[in-house]
Amino acid sequence: MDHADWDSLFQFVSHSSLATPELDDKPADSPYSQVPTPPQSQDGSPTEPDEGVEENPLVSVSTTFYPGAQTRTFPPDVALFSSDSVFFYTHTHILLSASDNGFRSLLLNCPQPSGNAPMVNVPETSAVLNVILHTIYDMSCAHYSPSYEVLATAVERLPFYGISPMSRILPTSPLYTLLLSHAPIRPLELYALAASFELDALAVAVSSHLLGMHLSSVTDELARRMGPIYLKRLFFLHFGRSEALKRILLPPPHPHPPTPMCDFVEQKKLTRAWALASAYFAWDARPDVSTSTMEVALRPLQEHLTCDLCRDTLKERIKDVIVQWSIVKVRVTLVSALCRLIVRHVANYIADSNASYRTKVPYTSWYFYASALRKRLSKMPSTSQQNSPEPGTADVENREASDYGSEGDVANDLEISDSPDGFVEGMDLEGFAGPSEPVVKPLTPESLAAFKAAQDRAGVIYISRIPPGMRPAKVRHLMSAYGEIGRVYLQQEDAKKAYLRRKYTSTKKAHFTEGWVEFKDKKVARSVAEMLNAQPIGGKKGTRWRDDVWTMKYLPRFKWNMLTEQVAHEAAIHTSKLRVELQQSKTEQREYLKNVELARVLDKRAERKKEKGEEFVLKPNTKIRERKESDDGAPPKKRNKPTASSSTADSSQELGGVLNSIF
Repeated sequence: MDHADWDSLFQFVSHSSLATPELDDKPADSPYSQVPTPPQSQDGSPTEPDEGVEENPLVSVSTTFYPGAQTRTFPPDVALFSSDSVFFYTHTHILLSASDNGFRSLLLNCPQPSGNAPMVNVPETSAVLNVILHTIYDMSCAHYSPSYEVLATAVERLPFYGISPMSRILPTSPLYTLLLSHAPIRPLELYALAASFELDALAVAVSSHLLGMHLSSVTDELARRMGPIYLKRLFFLHFGRSEALKRILLPPPHPHPPTPMCDFVEQKKLTRAWALASAYFAWDARPDVSTSTMEVALRPLQEHLTCDLCRDTLKERIKDVIVQWSIVKVRVTLVSALCRLIVRHVANYIADSNASYRTKVPYTSWYFYASALRKRLSKMPSTSQQNSPEPGTADVENREASDYGSEGDVANDLEISDSPDGFVEGMDLEGFAGPSEPVVKPLTPESLAAFKAAQDRAGVIYISRIPPGMRPAKVRHLMSAYGEIGRVYLQQEDAKKAYLRRKYTSTKKAHFTEGWVEFKDKKVARSVAEMLNAQPIGGKKGTRWRDDVWTMKYLPRFKWNMLTEQVAHEAAIHTSKLRVELQQSKTEQREYLKNVELARVLDKRAERKKEKGEEFVLKPNTKIRERKESDDGAPPKKRNKPTASSSTADSSQELGGVLNSIF
C-alpha cells in the first residue's frame, strides 16, 4: 500500500492539530467545547528518547468520525475508543437521542465538556462500532465493504446500546440496503436475523432467495432464532408454491372439436403425453422452478403432433401455465399486528399454569379473549421500566414489551369493562357468544312446554292469490292491523313464467302466487279469514292494490311445521327429478358419442375393404363365443398374463423416450 493510502486511514496527532480553530459564527454565550484528542504521549517522558521507542507513535482514528469531520455543523464532544484501539469522535446528544439506556450508561456518567472532552471505552471492535455509528448517524458504510459477520454482529449489538433495530433498519435506511446485498449469498442466515428482530420488510425481501434451498437445511439453532411465526411462513411458502405447481400443471389441454384428421382418439395421445410431462414435474416439484425451465420441457410435445389445432391448443395451455406460475407469490406475506399478538398470547395461554387466567376466557369468542388479553397487558411492565439486556443475551423480553406498547392499542380500542367475565355493561348475557352468532342452548322443560302451548294457540290462513307486486313485507303490514303476526311465507311464481314476464313486459320485480300467514291466536286468524275473504283490499284512493280482492281461507288444525315439511319435500322431489334428468342426459350423450365413434370406425373399415376390392358385410353382434376344447376333452389352459419387466417399469426412463413410444 502506498504512503498516501496509509494517510487516509491514520492521522498523526501533533501540536498543530491540537490548536483550537476559530469559529466566527458561534454565539458568544455558548460554552466552548474543545476537540477531544488522545493524551500526549510525550507528557511525563524523558527529554532523551529511550531505545526501542518511536518518537512519533501512531494513533488510529476513524476516517469518517475524526476531529475535523463534517458529519455535523458543530464539532464532536466525545471520543469512543474501540477494543482494538481506534478513536471515533462523535456527538453526545446524537448518541443519547438514538439510545434509550444512555448508550449502555456509558454517556450518562460522563462529565460535562470542560477542557478536554471525555474518552469512553466501548467493548466493540472498530469494524462493528463503525457500522453502529453509521447506523445512528443514518449514513452508509458501504465504501468500507463490511462482511456479513460484521453486519450481523452490529445488528445484534444494537439492543445492547438501547437502539431498536426495528426503528433503524427500514427499507429507506442504508443498513437495510447493505444487508439486502448479502441475500443472494447468505439468505437463510439473513432471514433468521430479520426474524429474530421481527424485521418484516427485510424478511419478505430475503424470502424470495430462499426458494432454492431445502427445508432440511434449517438447523435447530436457525429455527430457534426464527421463531414459530417466521418458520411457519417459510414452510408455507415452500409448500404453497409446490402445491400451486401441481395444481397448475395437472389439468390437460382442452380438446378441440373433432375433425376428419384428428378425432377424440388422436387427441387422447396429447392428453397422455401432457399427463406424463406434468407428472414428471409434480413428482419433484420444487418451489424455485423457473418459467423458462417449464417452457423448455413442455415445448417438445409439439414436435410429435401433426394436427394444427392440437398445436395451437398446446401453445395456449403452455402460455396459460407460464402466466399462472409467474403470478404465484415468491415471498412470504406480512403478518398483521393483531395476528402476531394473538398467536404469541395463545402460546402463553397454553403454557401458563395459572388456572385463574384460564377462567378469564370462558367463551371462544375473540371479543372475550381480547378482554382477558387487555387485562394481562395492563399488568406487564413497559420497556422503560425494564433493564437493558446483558451482553450476549437474547433480547426477547424487551422486544415483546415494545410490542405490547404498540400492538396492545388494538385491544385497548375495544370498549371492555373490568368485570370478571369481560362483559360490557348492558350486554345481554343470555345466549351471547360474541358480536356475531348466539349460543344455541337446549330448552328447559318449562320453556319447551311454553313453546308447544304457543304453537297450539297459533293459527294459519291461506291466501290463494297474491296481487301482482305485493311482497311479504306488505302482506305483514296489512295483516298486522288485525292481530299479532308470527311468520309469513309467499310462494314465488314459476321460473319459466317469470322469465317470459321479464322478457316481454316492463315489470322486473318478483311476483308471488300464493301465501300463508301465521297469527299468534287462531281465533283471530279464523275471524280475519271470514271477514276479509272476497273483500277488496281497500286503502287510500290511488293506491296500487285498492281494488284487488282478498281470497283467503282459515286452515283448521294446520301448523307451520306442516308447511315447512311440505316445502322441503317438494324441493327434495324437484332436486331428485333434476338429478335423474341430468343422469339420463349424460347416458344418452355417452351412447350417442359411442355410436358416432362406432360409425366412424365402420366407415373406415368399409373404405379399406372397398380399396382392396372386397365387399364389406356388417354382421350382427349376436355371435356366441364357444369355448374351445382340446381333442381329449380337457379345458384349454389359461394363458399367463404378460407382466412388465423391471427395465420397462424403471422410473428413471427418460421423458423423451416415453413420448416417442406414445406417438
